[in-house]
Amino acid sequence: MTIKEVHSLVDKQEPISLNAVMTVMSRLHEKGMLFRHSTGQGRTRLTLFEASQSKNEFISEQTQAITDGLFADFGSFMVQNLITNLDQADPELIKQLERKLQDLRRDDE
Repeated sequence: MTIKEVHSLVDKQEPISLNAVMTVMSRLHEKGMLFRHSTGQGRTRLTLFEASQSKNEFISEQTQAITDGLFADFGSFMVQNLITNLDQADPELIKQLERKLQDLRRDDE
C-alpha cells in the first residue's frame, strides 16, 4: 500500500495529517515492521509498503514479549491470575498446559 492509501483508510476513521502517516510508516520501516520498495523515477516514482510479518505472527511475537515481561516483573501474580481464569480457556489449551506441567515435574525429579 502507498502512504496515500493508508492515509485515506485511517483518515476515514480519525482525521490525521498525511505527514503524520508518512512519519509513522517511515519509523515502522526503520524498525523492520514494514518492507518498503519503490518503482519508477521522478514523478512516476511509487513507494509501496507491506507488513514484514502476518497479523498472527505479529500478535504471537507481541504477546510473547508482554508475557515475558509480566512473568519477569509479576510472576506469582501472573500465575495466580492464569489459574483463576482457566475456566475460560479452550479445553485443548488446558491439555497442553497439563502436558507442560507433567514435563516440568519429570525434569524436577
